[in-house]
Amino acid sequence: MPEYLYQALYHDKYVLQNPKWWSIQPHQELVGLETAGELNQLTLKHGITNNIKALQADVVILCTGFKRVLAPCLENIADQLQLDDLGRPLLNEDYAAFWKKPSDSKLFVVNSGTHNHGIIEPQLSLAAWRAATILNSVSDEVLYNNTSSSNIMDWDLQSHLSPQIVPNSDPLDIAS
Repeated sequence: MPEYLYQALYHDKYVLQNPKWWSIQPHQELVGLETAGELNQLTLKHGITNNIKALQADVVILCTGFKRVLAPCLENIADQLQLDDLGRPLLNEDYAAFWKKPSDSKLFVVNSGTHNHGIIEPQLSLAAWRAATILNSVSDEVLYNNTSSSNIMDWDLQSHLSPQIVPNSDPLDIAS
């Protein structure tokens, strides 16, 4: 979402405390659209549940999403990285890409690791935690203690987290 739009919506909701007249509907597919005067009758299909719903809106902004692919600036080294079947880099728990051969170099990849780290990867609310994880890895010491959590939400994702990684290891040889 463009930053100016996010800021305007944030200001409307939290500063002006306007009644909610807008909504952001992620992971929805527009499967039907009819116009009736100034209103649009939308039919949406949820991307996870496949539930169909209808709603009316006077303004519709469609965001087509994006594909998580290897950034074009990394194409020259793609043959040195371990990639999945869709060409996405395999990442370890500190967001460093796996190299095909042992290397002391680290390439950190953020906002492209949902296939490795699950839904927590792109969450803005975890940006500071991700940054601390990467800085701890870069420095080879614990600069930021990000191992404990006082979060009241339990997403029960422990079984989906990356396995423990031994530096310069082959991810196919590690025990999860």
